[in-house]
Amino acid sequence: MGNPIAKSSAAFIALGTNMDKGLLDLGELLGIKQITETEFKTDLDGYITADGAYINARSATQDASNAFQEKLDELSTLLQKTRNVLAASFGSTYSTVWAQAGFINASTQVPKRIDDKLGLAVSLVSFLGTHPTYEQPTLGVTKAGIEASRTATVTAQQAYGTAQITQKDKSRARDTAYETLATDMRTVIKNLSEILEANDPRWLAFGLNMPGADVTPSQPINVTATVDASGNIVVTCDPVALATRYRARMLRVGVDPDYRLAASGPAAMLVIGGVLPGQTVQIVMQAVNGSTQSVTSQPVLVTMPLPPVKAEERRQSAPATAKAAEAPVLPDVTLSLPATNGSRNGHADLTSVRSE
Repeated sequence: MGNPIAKSSAAFIALGTNMDKGLLDLGELLGIKQITETEFKTDLDGYITADGAYINARSATQDASNAFQEKLDELSTLLQKTRNVLAASFGSTYSTVWAQAGFINASTQVPKRIDDKLGLAVSLVSFLGTHPTYEQPTLGVTKAGIEASRTATVTAQQAYGTAQITQKDKSRARDTAYETLATDMRTVIKNLSEILEANDPRWLAFGLNMPGADVTPSQPINVTATVDASGNIVVTCDPVALATRYRARMLRVGVDPDYRLAASGPAAMLVIGGVLPGQTVQIVMQAVNGSTQSVTSQPVLVTMPLPPVKAEERRQSAPATAKAAEAPVLPDVTLSLPATNGSRNGHADLTSVRSE
């Protein structure tokens, strides 16, 4: 069993913390000299700081995006109100007077693109400045109101752009800190592989797997699959020792040539959606630990139930069924044709014979 470096921040920090503890407790005793605990701790703290800064920057970007969208929505609403006020005087048909107000795309509608909305706001501020009679203060349709809304939108847009740049910078800094600490981890693992036997339990003191230990999970048993009220298939099995994740693979009977991954997760209960009514599927589960996985479980079959027939549909079909039941049964009739050469000249006699 190897010791891969974790990718997710939480697992990476957890591994780093365990390895630092191992260096503190056993580094000197084992003679690990390529990297000291102090050096490792410095790089670990550096990554934790960089990761926290990135998380904060990402949250700030989301907040800035929400603030910008709010201001943009307010401006869009105000532009629409202004358009409606002008339409009362200009009419709904595009003309040069609409162009004078800033509607320059041969349309009387508020544009959808952000830059076009901001440009329209500038034009409307100028237009209302020279034509104040079109202002409607009770609706907020004024030169000052549109100008203030546009300014607030541009300010929020700039803040959002700045937040995005900051997030990218923090992301790059975190990536650099990750590589630095990951290099330290690989150094420790290489040192330990030269010092410890594959089954030496002191690997565990560094938060690492014993390379010689078999951590392959056993086959999942007692697999069940049921359909819940939402139409999803809930698959469960008994918890498997050594398993860190579970996978459910599914084959649609008569449709798929082989199994495909349908769901995965850390618990021994998975949910599969998207199976059509009336479709039969075959499901197997696997237990996973790192890069190793168990043999598949015994398959279970599930047929998705058909939707129930509605009462109205039953009522509509009932008269037709009743009429069909009441229709008289006519006796069989056999038509006897004279022998011909296969083509009829319109003069052949047809004799009707009714069966008794």
